[in-house]
Amino acid sequence: MQVLYIGLVLLVMVIITCVVVYTKKNGEEEKGDNVYMAKKTEREPFEGKKILCIGNSYGDDSVKYIRDVAENLGIKNVVIANLYIGGCSLEMHRNNAVSGDKVYDYRKNANGEWVTTPNTSILEGLEDEDWDLIIFQQQSAKTGKWSTYVPFFDQLKAYVRSVCPNAKFGFNMTWAYPTYSKSPQFADFNNDQDTMYGKICSVVSTRIDTDYEISYVIPTGTAVQNARVLVGETLNRDDIHLNENGRFLASLMWVKEIFDVNVDELSYAPDFVTREQTDAYIKAVNDAYAYPFYVTTKK
Repeated sequence: MQVLYIGLVLLVMVIITCVVVYTKKNGEEEKGDNVYMAKKTEREPFEGKKILCIGNSYGDDSVKYIRDVAENLGIKNVVIANLYIGGCSLEMHRNNAVSGDKVYDYRKNANGEWVTTPNTSILEGLEDEDWDLIIFQQQSAKTGKWSTYVPFFDQLKAYVRSVCPNAKFGFNMTWAYPTYSKSPQFADFNNDQDTMYGKICSVVSTRIDTDYEISYVIPTGTAVQNARVLVGETLNRDDIHLNENGRFLASLMWVKEIFDVNVDELSYAPDFVTREQTDAYIKAVNDAYAYPFYVTTKK
């Protein structure tokens, strides 16, 4: 009887295994690395107001409306800045930190107006404020490539920590290119948006979300992917960058992830964003907040 029982248990386990394998093979995971159903990692609340992004054009796209969105949701006096070089990678940021070269446009909004200071070094940006949160970001075509982080990311973090010992660290997860993109870098992902998004999720979920030094992972790429389900390919101004609607969406994602506020209460939107679009972006952001590495939004 015992032998029969064990045999039945083994048979059930085999059946379950076969079903799982079949589902993975024939479901979304067939494309590889693009289905991560885990819910967000619980993180400690953020109580600061001063946020610096060490980024590039994707950083510019992400932070433009943060102060406006935050203020509308009751978070006053946010200071937001971006150390900008177009297409800058983590390796380039590391090299610039070591050299001290003044090669950044330092873009800062401390009182409702964006001010750009050219010819700024990383050190000058880090020392400009007593930053509460510093956000790192990889170059868009490299975000989904594990090898591009080693050893540059850890070295960059160590440098920033030496200058800003009390700041928390975060990471901005970039978005996949639009389906129509002609960027030569898109070829690294077979010119396929789902493949690129999946690779980004794979690296950020395993390399960044598990990093004990990273307090906040901002799933901007998932918010964009969610919104594409609802509003189509209407969020880009060219082959890679966000338009103003996309920028508003990205800023909303940052405010939600960092401050953990109820974005359903948002009454602000730029003049060019309709109420219907705002509602779609809110849903996309809420879904990305709950599931940072999985497209949950449905029409």
